[in-house]
Amino acid sequence: GELPQIYHEEENTQLSRKKMQKKIEKNAMKLLSVKRQMEKAWGQDLRSDWTLKELEPLIDSGLITFAWIKPDAFADHSLSIILSYISPHFELVSYKVYHMEEQHVETFYEEHKERSFFPRLTEFMTSGPSIALILRLRTPPGITSAPKTEEEQAVAQWRGLIGPTNSDTAREKAPDSLRAKFGKDGTRNAFHGSDSIESVKREIGMVFFGPLFKDGYSGL
Repeated sequence: GELPQIYHEEENTQLSRKKMQKKIEKNAMKLLSVKRQMEKAWGQDLRSDWTLKELEPLIDSGLITFAWIKPDAFADHSLSIILSYISPHFELVSYKVYHMEEQHVETFYEEHKERSFFPRLTEFMTSGPSIALILRLRTPPGITSAPKTEEEQAVAQWRGLIGPTNSDTAREKAPDSLRAKFGKDGTRNAFHGSDSIESVKREIGMVFFGPLFKDGYSGL
């Protein structure tokens, strides 16, 4: 005969618990893989006790920038290959693996909320996990001074490395850039880079030290 409703509910609860456990295990494996690849790329133990107050002088001096490896690049490409392009130019200060939800996208990309492409951007940025990075510009051996010009600063160097916002434009105008290699189009463009020192402060403060993003896995 028909099984009692309560049995179905218990069975469904057990199934959902098993699914959740599998998801947790899968995420744990992915996080461990990311950690190993970060260590392999940079060969360093990350400091886990940075404060925003400590980072601010480095940001002001032009040595630090903020970057995202977006969901498309993280899902579709080997992370170790992506990191091999980044590590010669930048040291890793910290990273955070995060699966954004709608409220995170609305806060992070607040200036784009009224734009026609925003629903598409939200769908894309919530489609899977991504990696936030605090990057420090590598300086030549023996050079300890801050970059002299804006073009030499970490913000400009990272944006130059990733290339134009639209990946198709990047393939035409900057074929060696990261977006040309790993991006798909104008929305699914694989990477984000802060556009100014003020943006670096705001975005690092929000993602690494703010309450909204506190639940992500962080190197801090």
